[in-house]
Amino acid sequence: LHYHMMDTPSFTYPANSCFRGESEKLPLAVLKQYLAETQATVLANQFMYYAQGYPKLRVAPDVMVIFDVTPGGRDNYKIWEEGQVPSVIFEMTSSGTNTNSM
Repeated sequence: LHYHMMDTPSFTYPANSCFRGESEKLPLAVLKQYLAETQATVLANQFMYYAQGYPKLRVAPDVMVIFDVTPGGRDNYKIWEEGQVPSVIFEMTSSGTNTNSM
């Protein structure tokens, strides 16, 4: 399906997940430092939208790494705008949260 810009409906894509945890801070910092000189970005608890025009179709991984995109933060991550899917996604869990995280 191809839309012209004037035919494309407008949708609101919220910026991030309201769930913030301590468990991803260390892995996030380590990954950002490790990938500092790489054409990649590391995002945490941000909504990733995978279907244009369907803002309810989203996930919010604890941490995701996407290569071949401009480094830096984003309000949210829309696959169709960036042109890349995450190379790796991390979900931190414990025995008390494993049924919620998986």
